[in-house]
Amino acid sequence: MKREVEYTQTKTLKAKITASKPHFVQKVIATRLTTQDAFKRRFCNDITIFIPKLRPDFTRPCVMMHVKNGNGSTLIRCRTPIELAELLRELADKITSDSWLDIWEELNSIANNIYENKLNLDDTFIDVGEFEKEINENQEQNNKIVIEREEV
Repeated sequence: MKREVEYTQTKTLKAKITASKPHFVQKVIATRLTTQDAFKRRFCNDITIFIPKLRPDFTRPCVMMHVKNGNGSTLIRCRTPIELAELLRELADKITSDSWLDIWEELNSIANNIYENKLNLDDTFIDVGEFEKEINENQEQNNKIVIEREEV
């Protein structure tokens, strides 16, 4: 069951969607971690790392990492467990580097100011377009409420 559906709508949205039947992979050994989503606590993220059993189409061993969140998932295949560990270690080193942690602290400071109604529209750290859109929608909604109250 493999189908391809081409879907195009407007100039800003183009997608090529491939539907495929899920396939269970037999595992020799596996480990799984589940974490809650940072913003929507009812959602969770699953990370599974495993070594699959050998099959006629895969006669060499490998290690796989499957990351799943809601309806989305991805599968990363590496030649050896050491290769995957080095990849993950490199990512961990990058996101704990001084430059990443400095940016993280700056974003936390800006986020705290947003909660205190002190919005600084610095486009280095803030998606200004989204905030302006939200502000305009709120103003339009407030104008509708005022007009409806005046009519009553």
